[in-house]
Amino acid sequence: MLSLLRELDFLPLHSRAEFDDLKALLAHDALPPEEMESWEEKELEIASSFPEEDATELIAILKGKAELRNVRRAAAFYKTSRGSFSGTRSSFGVKRNNIRRFRYQLERASKRLQDVVIENKDAMSLIPERDVPNGIVYCDPPYYEAEQLYEAEFGKRDHVRLFHVLKACKGYVVVSYNDCPYIRNLYKDFFIITLQRDNPMAKKKKSVYRELIITNYDPRQFWDKQLDLFEEPGAKWTMDLVHIPRKVLKQ
Repeated sequence: MLSLLRELDFLPLHSRAEFDDLKALLAHDALPPEEMESWEEKELEIASSFPEEDATELIAILKGKAELRNVRRAAAFYKTSRGSFSGTRSSFGVKRNNIRRFRYQLERASKRLQDVVIENKDAMSLIPERDVPNGIVYCDPPYYEAEQLYEAEFGKRDHVRLFHVLKACKGYVVVSYNDCPYIRNLYKDFFIITLQRDNPMAKKKKSVYRELIITNYDPRQFWDKQLDLFEEPGAKWTMDLVHIPRKVLKQ
């Protein structure tokens, strides 16, 4: 963690308050002994089986990579994500960082993701594998006619394929999209909500952005529930149910 903070240019610290925050951060950073074994330790164990002179050279290289390569990659990813518009890491502005907010964000993300399993598969095959009657599938696909903003290719045919996969789901489905006539017509068998929120990417003050929230169930029963992952204070949005299908797909 100290290496990460140094790479993020948080060191040296300039106040006792920041140092107290750093101590608290490190105090919660320790892992139980059974979780301490990592790939670096396995690599070091293998390197130790080499002849002594060779092992010394290999261990020095591995320790250097563990200390610098992974930390620098993590820090670089954090910097580019925090310094880019909407986390795209391709369009950059200038943002201030501070150690207190950095710690708070990592702690919240860590708690939210501690039981999350991440799978790198084609969504069209993964969704049916994970679909269960009492489960929920949330999709945030590349926005229609904005595919050039994403590294992965996702054309009109993929939007149609995704629609058919989601329509066949046995569980609950929630999809977020940009508001456009094509998507509204494609998902006419679903409930469609317009969500208008502040647009932090715009250069004009009081600029808003309108998106769609699409569900295969009647969303009005959950209308007053939490809408964001972290319950951000001061978040502003307005919602309107703009389309009700003739037949509800999921009761």
